[in-house]
Amino acid sequence: MGYATTMLRGKVGIATLIAGVVVLAGCGSGGARKVRFADGVLGGKPVAERVAMPDGGELVVADINAFRDSITLPLSMLVEELEIIPLESRNEALFQSGNVTVSDNYIGIATNVPRSFKLFDRSGKYLRDIGHEGRGPGEYGMIYSAAIDEESQTIYILPWQTEQLLVFGIDGSIRKPVKLAYGSSKGVFDINADGTISLATLPFGSPVWAWTQDREGNVINEIANPAPERHVDFSSEIVAGRNAGGFDPYMMIFGNPSSDTLGRYDVAAGRVRSLFTVKNILSKRPPYYMYGELPGHFYGRFAPGMEQVGANVSQGLPPQNFIVDKETLQGAFFGLAIDELGGLDVGDWPEFSQGYYIGNFTTIGLKRQLGELIASGRIPDPDVLQRVVALNDSLLEEDNNVVLLGKLRNN
Repeated sequence: MGYATTMLRGKVGIATLIAGVVVLAGCGSGGARKVRFADGVLGGKPVAERVAMPDGGELVVADINAFRDSITLPLSMLVEELEIIPLESRNEALFQSGNVTVSDNYIGIATNVPRSFKLFDRSGKYLRDIGHEGRGPGEYGMIYSAAIDEESQTIYILPWQTEQLLVFGIDGSIRKPVKLAYGSSKGVFDINADGTISLATLPFGSPVWAWTQDREGNVINEIANPAPERHVDFSSEIVAGRNAGGFDPYMMIFGNPSSDTLGRYDVAAGRVRSLFTVKNILSKRPPYYMYGELPGHFYGRFAPGMEQVGANVSQGLPPQNFIVDKETLQGAFFGLAIDELGGLDVGDWPEFSQGYYIGNFTTIGLKRQLGELIASGRIPDPDVLQRVVALNDSLLEEDNNVVLLGKLRNN
């Protein structure tokens, strides 16, 4: 990797600074690097097989018992470059935590404290809040998912427990909401090229869990609840990565008694096409598990059990993450580390969404981790050490969050 020298709040750093954004980019001859894991890194023997499907597609079936290796996976193996974006810290921009929505020029944060949707540009400059908490027009309680459509200058917000998809202009104006054909408790959605909307929701007793509709609420096609007898409660979640060119909703059911499959919603065909599943996952007795797709890999995680943390309180043990190369079918358990920042640990729940690795760090937490890395002496490369020291020195504990974005390699 190569870097240029610039200034971070008066400190010399090894990075490329663009309007306040630190961009750490891989370089080399011959254009983009095609990344595949070598034998011995993920293990020489495949952990999965390909199964031909009746619809002409292909299902990759991994066996959780075939995974032997545990590796620390450097983030640079999966992303083209890493952007380090300190968000503006004026009072109205501040928040404690939230889910990140990304577009080419904007970052949206569906925040929990306060409950709002805060819009920033890609340099981290705060622009405005979109809508606000309440029960009136353009208002919401908690936000479950959101999308930014720059072409139409539109922001879509799907709250919890809702009968409509809220619609706003990027300028903050309130637009006509979209009536949903079915109510959404916890839901995800995708805006199709023809303007129709595909949605998927946790089916609390509903016969339908996914559908495509027009802007007036008319159903174009729908997908039946695959297990209407299965108990679903609010401990469960639904996710959609959208990392590999499609809408891939996945229900992460707490206490799931069945072996599920990751699929992609084929809107034209009105069906979900199966992509990836794991044999023997239930032998681990997980309270939950999930699968996702990257451009060159499938990945997943499961909790290996529960632990009691109080007289009548239990919680899931830290999850185990695993990854499978789509081409070689090699795989391993993994932990993700940001090698551009000296091996910074991203934690148990690395997020891959909308074609990016996304990290949303509190500044005080990030400074603590950077300080521990510096003090540990575990960064042998002097250029990387200088970069980590410069970033740490540039941040103040009372600053707003720092967002890390890594564009996924399209390999």
